[in-house]
Order: sequence, then structure tokens, then C-alpha cells
Amino acid sequence: MIFEQSFCLFRFNRRLVHAGEDPVLIAEVERAFERTGIDKRISDHSSSLQGLARSPDENSRLFFQHVVCGHHRSALCLLRDKGPFDELSMRDCLDMVLVQTLLFCARDLQVNASLIHQAVKQPIPELLPKVDGYIQADGIQSIFRPMFEDAELCLSQYKCPQMREAERRHRIRSRTPGRPLAAITDPDPVESLKQMKPLLQKRLENLNGRELVRLRNRLDLTVPAIWERLSKGSDPLSSIPTSILGITSDEQRELVASSGKTAVATRYSALTPLECLSVGVCRFIQSVSYLASEFETMAQRYETDGKLLPCGAYGLPAFDFDHLPYGSHTTVRSLVDHYRIAVLEDPGLGCKSGRDQPIADHDTQGQNPINKVAKWLGSLGRRKLMDFEGDINSERRTYHLLDVLPEVRLTR
Repeated sequence: MIFEQSFCLFRFNRRLVHAGEDPVLIAEVERAFERTGIDKRISDHSSSLQGLARSPDENSRLFFQHVVCGHHRSALCLLRDKGPFDELSMRDCLDMVLVQTLLFCARDLQVNASLIHQAVKQPIPELLPKVDGYIQADGIQSIFRPMFEDAELCLSQYKCPQMREAERRHRIRSRTPGRPLAAITDPDPVESLKQMKPLLQKRLENLNGRELVRLRNRLDLTVPAIWERLSKGSDPLSSIPTSILGITSDEQRELVASSGKTAVATRYSALTPLECLSVGVCRFIQSVSYLASEFETMAQRYETDGKLLPCGAYGLPAFDFDHLPYGSHTTVRSLVDHYRIAVLEDPGLGCKSGRDQPIADHDTQGQNPINKVAKWLGSLGRRKLMDFEGDINSERRTYHLLDVLPEVRLTR
């Protein structure tokens, strides 16, 4: 696809930052690059890189393919083995890999912010409608309990094979000679189930006879087991956690009650949506600074002794604001605000708490969550290889879920 005439790399790269191509957010990400010493705009970078797609040199086209597809380790190895392409310097080629790597990091951040947005406003897609505000963790139970009550009514009226056979014999015995069998009587739907009946009828009308038989056989197996559980009084919602083990604070972890917390807390170690977003933004800004330094080291070494040693295989180091350029606090806070508007769609941005004193001003509202997650990230250190294997109470897993992952591209 990337070699087709209709492919626009400029638009592709803008959508890595924001799928809706929000110009304000994209401009803010470009300013974050600039504050760290990367003065290439997305338009210039895309134009230079797409020029390689039309190069007569096969290695130039292969380099373009590796960079655009996120196979950045392969791109660096190609530079190491073949040298720079199409009259470009090695520094120019390394800058292409660097900027594209950072754009993919922005894509990681966008995906994480989108998942936080979903967990806040629609934690169970296609079952729960999207809300304007926040869904509380314990609110899921109050929303789903009527659904399970309806399910219990449905199951109580379900005709098992024995009931269907008994009904069939009764209809045969009561048949008038010369007349067809009486129609099968469906149970009258209870008031709360009347809305379901036309939906079910519409679905069943689209199934052929064989599919209906297969569906009936599956129901005959599953319904008795479900009915047995319901009749024993087991709560289908009992698996929803009532408490979550929070993040490390003052070298300790404490259980946090899910009541009063947003639904996002049960997915991300009791963090608030704003704190979750702040984790990704902090690590994104760190990736810009750290990778710019790593690629500068590679370029200088190549200019000194003509050798290129690919870097970035071990991921980002432990987070520390003291190791970031001056003004990084302001950059992080500004990006957090822009992602809250464009992706998270946070209704709490700039609002008041209803207390005697209003909450922090719009310009500094996210500062406390940023300070909290910066301290937490520092305590966790470098992300580890198997962090994604943890359970719901694992803060290492939360770290993995909210982080940006440049090493995924720089090791493949």
C-alpha cells in the first residue's frame, strides 16, 4: 500500500499523532519535538522520506519501507551495511528513522488515551451506551443487574427438550381429525421482556432451518447450566472487584475501594483517567529527549570513525524530570491538556469542584496528577520484559499498558 500513488505519507504521519488530524494537537506535538532540539516538522520529514519511495535504487526503497512500516531496527541495520542513500548524509537518514520512531511513540500515546477514554465513557462496548460523563466502577453493577433479572425471566420460560416433547404429545392427542396440528404457543413475554421479543424475532428470521436446529441444540446445553447457577443465587456480577491494589506510594501499596472510583480504576491500578494519561505523556516526552540523544550519539560516532552501532534496544530508562530538558514540566502539562480535549474528551477539564475553593486553574489543573505519576514512574525504574503478564492488581502490568514502546520498533 505504501508504494501506491494514492498513499500520502504526510496524512499517514499526522494520523499517527491523531486519527482525526486535529491541527492544534499535532502542532503541540511538533512544538514538543522542537523544544527537545528536533527541528523537523512532520510535513518536511514526510516529504523527504516519501522521496525515497520513488528512488531508482532498490535499497533506498527498502529503507523507506522499513521506516514507514515501523521496522526501525531493520532500517538501522540497512544503514549500517549499505551506508546513506540518494545523496543523503548519514545524519539525514538517522533523522528520518528518529522522527518516524517518535511518531510511532505518539501513536502509542494516542491509542492509550483512546483506551482510557473508552474505559471512562463506555467500559463494555456494544453492551453499555456511551455516556457524556464518567461511568463509576460500582455503577456497572447497577446498570447490568436489570439485564440479569431479564435473563432470569427468559430462562425461567425456556422450554427444555422434555417440555417440548410433552407439548408435542399433548397437541397430537388434542388434534381434531381432518384438521392440522394447533400452532405452538409461545410464552407471553413479561412486561420487561416485550422490547426483546421483536429483536429476537428479527434475528431468528435470518437463520435457515439447519442454523435454527444448531442454535436450539446449543441452547439446550447451555441454558440448564446457567439456570442452575441463577437458581442457586450466585451473583453473575460477583467477579467485579470491590477493591483494587493501588500504585506504590511512599514505598507501600494499599487496597483501594472501587466504590466512588471511575471504571478506569479497575483496569489501571486505581489511577484516575488524568493520572493514566499523564503516565503516557511523561514517557512520550522522555522518549523524545532520550532517543534524540541516542541518535545524536550514533551520528557523531559515524562521523568520527565511520561505524554505525544501532541503539534503543533496551527501551527507555527510569523516568526522572531532572534528566529532561528545561521546561519539560510545562511541555508535559500542555500536552496533557491537549490530549484531554482531543482524545480523552474529559468533561472535567477547567471545571470547578463545587467546594468553597475552585480546583486548580486550567493552566495548572493537571500538575498534581503529573507530579504523582512522575514519582511513581521513578520508583518503578526501567520497564521489564515480562511486565505484561501481571494480573489486575499488578502495577507493573499497568506500567506496561500505559507506556510508549519505542523498543518494539527498534528491536525488529
